[in-house]
Amino acid sequence: MAKAQWFRLLDSFPEILQPVAIRIFDRYLARGILLQTVSAATVLCMALVVNNLLRELLPLIIYQRLPILSAMGLVAAAIPFTLPYV
Repeated sequence: MAKAQWFRLLDSFPEILQPVAIRIFDRYLARGILLQTVSAATVLCMALVVNNLLRELLPLIIYQRLPILSAMGLVAAAIPFTLPYV
């Protein structure tokens, strides 16, 4: 009799732990997906900023000798304006 009860306990064990395992797996997937989404948006934003600003800043840097720190400040100031396009 005790042996049959032990097997019934083992059979119900995964059902008890199933919600916890699913929550851990969901958190694992959500963390991975969120990390990839944020990094892809960051790379795309930087590509848009660099592409558009280098067209305008390169002649200023080369021909009119704009300091590099000023050019980097202009790039940093333009980042918030490119976020809606991402």
